Amino acid sequence: MGLSSQEMSPAHFRAHKIFLFSNYILLGAASSCIFLTLSLRLIPSVIGFLLILLYALTIVGAISGCAAANSSSGKWHGAHMVTTVLAAILQGSVAVVVFTRTSELLLGGLKSYVREDDGVIILRMVGALGVVIFCLGGWFLRLRLC
Repeated sequence: MGLSSQEMSPAHFRAHKIFLFSNYILLGAASSCIFLTLSLRLIPSVIGFLLILLYALTIVGAISGCAAANSSSGKWHGAHMVTTVLAAILQGSVAVVVFTRTSELLLGGLKSYVREDDGVIILRMVGALGVVIFCLGGWFLRLRLC
């Protein structure tokens, strides 16, 4: 059974809404990463497939977070924490690789069919969204530990 606003204190209700809002931001950032990665036309490469799989894991974490916010059991919240923090750590490492070795990554491992200039811009946008996801994942972990 979900929690209603009558069962919560005002501070808990506000934290609940902020938690839901940040899960929606996480969901939007991960889906944007998927669409940006697909625009690079990376499907033939293994690394491109693994990137899309990472973003799918991030989306699963955000969806489980929305389920955790509307559930009274701690099981969904634990699943959300595990998937979100794991995905956030991986997103942070991908963002570091994207920002430090953009052209090497684009030409070497990703086998993209777009022009190099456009690919660099798209990869840097994906890296910036990865930083946002990394920061949100750290915020979720801090929220859970406090």
